[in-house]
Amino acid sequence: MIVRRLLTASIALVLAAPGMTGRADASPIGLVSDTTEVMSVVLRFHASLAEADSATVAGLLSDDVVILEGGRAESKLEYLSQHFHSDAAYLGAVSREPQETSVFVSGDAAWVTSISRMRGSFRGREIDSNTAELIVLRKTESGWKIVAVHWSSGRRAN
Repeated sequence: MIVRRLLTASIALVLAAPGMTGRADASPIGLVSDTTEVMSVVLRFHASLAEADSATVAGLLSDDVVILEGGRAESKLEYLSQHFHSDAAYLGAVSREPQETSVFVSGDAAWVTSISRMRGSFRGREIDSNTAELIVLRKTESGWKIVAVHWSSGRRAN
């Protein structure tokens, strides 16, 4: 119940945040509904990663998802059995501060771009970096599924 309330509050904050946009080739009602559903999936994905909840992450990812990170492309199975664990440890140790988020919906496709500031301490190192993220989703009979994720990061300029 607490996670659901936090998720609902997070969606409201993200949708109201500066830099947040939503676009669609649909009616305004479809735009709000689809944008909200897409952001709900992305926020659940972030929260589940930070909580090391591999079952929820697996359920949000399409079977044919491609994860691009660190110069590599990984399938769902590869990601969940390898890179997921280090991502979960990292995201559980640092705070993620969204700086910009944009949501685009076009029919059964959607993509979310975001820039976030990551701060904290991880494995004895102080972290203060920017992360860019692109998540592509496809609308299915069972709801929106993540079909591609691309992450990149770099040091923040002082």
